Parts: sequence; structure tokens; C-alpha cells
Amino acid sequence: PAEEAAVGVYLRIRPATAREQLDMRCVFVGDPRSVFVDDPGGLRTHRFEFEGIIDSSDAVASASARSSQDGAGAGSGQQRVFEAVGAPAVRQVLEGYHTCVFSLGQTGTGKTYTVIGTHDSPGLLPRILDRILGDPNRPRRCRLSCLELHMDRIRDLLADDYPSVSSSSS
Repeated sequence: PAEEAAVGVYLRIRPATAREQLDMRCVFVGDPRSVFVDDPGGLRTHRFEFEGIIDSSDAVASASARSSQDGAGAGSGQQRVFEAVGAPAVRQVLEGYHTCVFSLGQTGTGKTYTVIGTHDSPGLLPRILDRILGDPNRPRRCRLSCLELHMDRIRDLLADDYPSVSSSSS
């Protein structure tokens, strides 16, 4: 549809780690599309806008809390991510468009958890695949890539023991 953006940028705020819970909070959700980040010195506040924000920060950062993200049942945070990001991607795939979901963040910020998830709380990839391929009465074919770029090395996450290639050599 013409009113949908070609690229949607979403922010997921993960729960604080045990170490971070001792720190003063510096990220605040303003409304469903904006966050405020306090400068470390406390002199300035920066405002950032996104297509949508999934705030999972209200859960305790533990393995058990991850499976019940915001107290609303197992995987509810993962479900909210799917509704915001995955469901529109599935719709675009089924309409015949090439689609990409890109996860970016520092080490330990929850990219793998968001994309892959756990057995009890599946992430975007299993939910998307289930939605596209899960109906046995509607067999489909699709081509899927799942790549990791880390420290200028590309790794195919779906290949068995596939050697990583330097991105600078491509």
C-alpha cells in the first residue's frame, strides 16, 4: 500500500541486566513512536522517533522474565515484536514482495533473542516461517537467508559449518 513506508525502523528496549539495574535509567518512552535518551552527563536529552517501539524494559532481566516479558504471559514481548514487525513482513511476502528484517545492536542487546527466541518464547524467524509455511493445505516455496555480520565477518546461520567470509573481500 502507498501509505506504508518502504523501510520501517522499530526499537525494542530490552530488560535491564542485573548490573544495569544499579545504574540510573537514561531511556524513556515518550509515546508509541518516540524515546528520550538522557546524555550521560545529564545536561541534554535527545529525542528519537521510530515507526514503533516495543518496550520490554519493565521485565526483570532474567531467563524466567524473558519468557514472560511484561508479565502478560510467556512470550508476550516476542508476540508484540511479531505483531509490529513480523506480521507486516509476512503480509508483504505473501503479496509477492522481497522482504528483509534486519536486527542491529551491540553485543548482548537481545538481537538473537528477538530474531530466534527460545523454545518457550519463539522469536521473529520461527513465527514468520510458521505463518508463511505452517498451513499444510497451502504449500509454498520460499528462499530464506539468515546472515550474521560480526566484526566484518559474514556467517550463514542456516548452513552447517559454513566458513565465514570477510565482508571486505566481497
